[in-house]
Amino acid sequence: MSIYEALWLSKMGHQVDLYHPFESCSELNSILDSSSVDCLNSFTKLGGNFNVIPIYPNNRLLDKYDFGIWQSYTHWEYASFFSTFKDSCAFTTKNYPKFIPDYSFIKQGLLKPHFDEFDLIACSLRSDHDLMLKGVKEGLINPKRFCYAPRGADSHRVINSDKPKVPTIGIDSPVGADFRAVKPIITALELVKKEIPELQTLSFNKTYGEINSVRVPPSSFLNFYNSFINNLWGYCAINYQYSPAHIQASVQKQNNNWKYRAIYEVQNIEAQMAGACVIGHQSNVIDELIADSNKEFIYTDFSDCEDIANKIKLCINNHNEVNQNSRAFAEQNFEWSKCLKKWELGMVQSLSGI
Repeated sequence: MSIYEALWLSKMGHQVDLYHPFESCSELNSILDSSSVDCLNSFTKLGGNFNVIPIYPNNRLLDKYDFGIWQSYTHWEYASFFSTFKDSCAFTTKNYPKFIPDYSFIKQGLLKPHFDEFDLIACSLRSDHDLMLKGVKEGLINPKRFCYAPRGADSHRVINSDKPKVPTIGIDSPVGADFRAVKPIITALELVKKEIPELQTLSFNKTYGEINSVRVPPSSFLNFYNSFINNLWGYCAINYQYSPAHIQASVQKQNNNWKYRAIYEVQNIEAQMAGACVIGHQSNVIDELIADSNKEFIYTDFSDCEDIANKIKLCINNHNEVNQNSRAFAEQNFEWSKCLKKWELGMVQSLSGI
C-alpha cells in the first residue's frame, strides 16, 4: 500500500519520501544482500518518482513535510518513530480499514484518540465514512478532519486478459491449519470437478489433495499477481471464523455483524480487477467491496455444498460476462489512482483550511 501511495502521489506532482523502518543496519544489509542491490532505491518503484529512505530507532526524519502518512501497525515502530514523525509533519494522516463499530462509538466521543493522533482520517470503507457524516450532522465531528479513500488495486498489473483456457478457481488461505476454514469450498469444488474434470484450482500457500490444487507460495506482490490473481476465473473467500488472525481487531469484537469479516480484504478487490467474481459466505464478505452483479455468487449456508458448487459453475459458465462486469466495477471504484486522488483532496483541503 505504501508503494502505491508513493507512486501516485508522486505522479500527481508531490515530492514524496518513503521511510522504511529497521531495527538495525544489519537488518537492512541482510535484505539488500539477499536481493543483490545496494540500496532501497534500487527496488522497483513501479514508475514513481520518490525516495526510499531507511530509518532506525532514535533517528529523526531527514526533512520537514506538509503531510505525513503513517502506515505502521507495530508497537516498536510506533514507540520508536511516531513522535519524530509528528514533529516533522505540519499535518498527519492515516488510512483506516473498518474501525467504527457503530454510531454509539461516535456519540460517546470514542473517536477522540484517533483525532488526537492524526489531523486527517481517511476512511477505507464507505460505511465508516457514512457514520462520520452522521456525526457531522449532529455537530460531533469536524468535516475537514476526515475523507473517504478506499484501498485499491492496480489496473496496470492486475489484468483480466490472457486467462488460462481451462476454468481456474483460486482459494484464499487461512492463517493456521484449521481445515474448517475451507472445508465447504473444497467439498463444493470436488462436486464441480466431477462435472468439469479439467477444472484447475490454485490455493494460496496450501495444497489440498482432494482437488489436486496447485499451491501458490508467498512471494512479492507482483509475483502474486502473476502466479495467482491474474489467472483466476473465480476467487473463493475463506471462513474467517477459523482463521483467528483475521478477526482480532476490536471492531470485530464490538459489532456482531463484523465478527467473521476481515476488516478490509483487498484481495477481493484485486480478484475483481482481474475479472474474477468473489465466491464467499455472506458473513465473511464486505458488501461494498463486491460488485452488485457478483452478489449472486455469495452464499448463505456453509453446509449447502451443492449450492456453493452451483455458484462456482455459474461463475464458470458465465465467464466472459463475469470478467467484464468485475473489471468494470473495480476500475470504476478501486483503481489506485482514483483512491489516492480522493485522499489527496482531503489532504489539500486540510492544508488550505477549506
